Amino acid sequence: MRPLQAAASLSCMRLAGLGQNDVVHPGQTLTALASTGTAEAAPYVAAQPRAFARRSSHVPLSHLRTSHFRTSHLRTSRLALSDHMPLRVAFDIDGVVADLRSVLVREAEVLFGRALSIAPDVDEDHPLEGLNHRERQRLWRRIATIENFWETLEETEEGAVARIAAVASKRRWEVLFITKRPATAGASAQTQTQRWLSAKGFPLPAVYVVRRSRGAIAEALGLDAVVDDQLPNCLDVVADSHARPLLLCRSGTMDLHQGLTGESSGAAVRARPAVTRPAPVTLVRSVDECLDVLEAMEVKKSEV
Repeated sequence: MRPLQAAASLSCMRLAGLGQNDVVHPGQTLTALASTGTAEAAPYVAAQPRAFARRSSHVPLSHLRTSHFRTSHLRTSRLALSDHMPLRVAFDIDGVVADLRSVLVREAEVLFGRALSIAPDVDEDHPLEGLNHRERQRLWRRIATIENFWETLEETEEGAVARIAAVASKRRWEVLFITKRPATAGASAQTQTQRWLSAKGFPLPAVYVVRRSRGAIAEALGLDAVVDDQLPNCLDVVADSHARPLLLCRSGTMDLHQGLTGESSGAAVRARPAVTRPAPVTLVRSVDECLDVLEAMEVKKSEV
């Protein structure tokens, strides 16, 4: 123990009316130390692991002042927690659980008076095939005027959100929904998305509106997996985090060779269930298949 911490420890004991060999609950010890309110005690109080408060056994106060006890106890607590850490998963919204494409087609046809095809990579940057940059901007300006637009979407697969909620609740997963949705009239994009998810069967959803690299976010939050329908986002996760990206591809085909290497393969690669590529990006074709892969991941994680 450093001299300052030792002095603070003894000072706090005296101020709290505790003797060196008194036996107290660690949580009570921290409370007593914190209640002294002295500047001298602050470094010692701040140095105490929060894990002490969870320890059920009573220990002599003199033992708490030894660095060996603090270090070994904290190490044991961390190991115990790691054995029960739930799977942490992030789901993209549009294209994964929400059908943005169909609504954009409808709005674009009304706005421009012509039929448009649905692009395989619909997002706020590439909403539809057949639109130039100016038309895209005009379309999104139109979307921005629709009050609570994000609450009007349908699911990509009927009951998908409720199935995610059911599996997550049963297996005690920690689920985060991420999106790049721009603001529209009405409530914030986050609030609209939370309401939509709740209405579709996911109570108390956690929603994060992304403004930076999804890989960086996955790494910062310690995510185990990220589910997305955009290959660039999955590669971002590969590059910047330890999370496993799951690429949801319902179209049946995707030029993965070009996406993963930057070179054209000359032929599209057919999507198959749960195929792990060298990147590695796991390819799935439905929310149900995605949940199967995540459950298998959890089993493997528990065996490590």
